[in-house]
Formats: sequence, C-alpha cells, structure tokens
Amino acid sequence: MVVWEITKNSHVNQRWKAAEKLAKNHHVKVYHIRYDHKSQTTALHYVVVGKTTEYLVIFDQKAPNVWWCQCKDFSINVILRKKRNYCKHVLAVKIALENNTADHYYLTEKEYKALRPNLFFHQED
Repeated sequence: MVVWEITKNSHVNQRWKAAEKLAKNHHVKVYHIRYDHKSQTTALHYVVVGKTTEYLVIFDQKAPNVWWCQCKDFSINVILRKKRNYCKHVLAVKIALENNTADHYYLTEKEYKALRPNLFFHQED
C-alpha cells in the first residue's frame, strides 16, 4: 500500500474533476461485510463504478492515508512510476465519504462472495 496525504489543493486537475463527478453521481459503493457471526466483525470494501468495470479501493483504517486501488493507473503511475500518489478512484472514495454521497450496502460474507466472486477471501476453518 502507498502512504500519502490527500487534500483538495494537492491535485486540482482532470483527475480531481473526474473523481468529483464519480462521487457526485453515486458511483462509490461501500460494502459493510459481516465475516464473523459470533463477534459481528465487519470489514469495509469500497468499490468505484467506472465506465467499463468496478474497481476495488482499500485503505487501512488504522492509517487512513494508506490506500490501494486495483486499477491500472494506480499500479503503473502510483506504484511503479511514482508519478502521483493516487488515482481518481481513491479520490472518488474520499470525496464521497466526506460528502455523504456513497451508497452503503450491509451484507454477510456469503452474500458479498456471491456479488463479487472474483475477489479473494480468507478461508474458513
């Protein structure tokens, strides 16, 4: 995961405008997934609906400036080339959370697996 601070003044350009549009148009989904029925442990998965696919965005709740996105722009320009610190999907999640425009879904692990079968999950004992 990559560490940095995201501020409105840090990147005012096409990426910021695209992220604002995604957030404003409710393209950010927050899945509250209940993994453990006994302790009611939940996890948050952020998904941004792009033009052709959905992108999983993850951040460390203990270190809120640590983000990761599964899009190519993040892999190439953030991680490999270190040209920037984030992609528009990460920005869209931050904006949607700040402006309360994210759509929230509350699911069990089984329901989430059926909805997003291509993600990796921990194995049950």
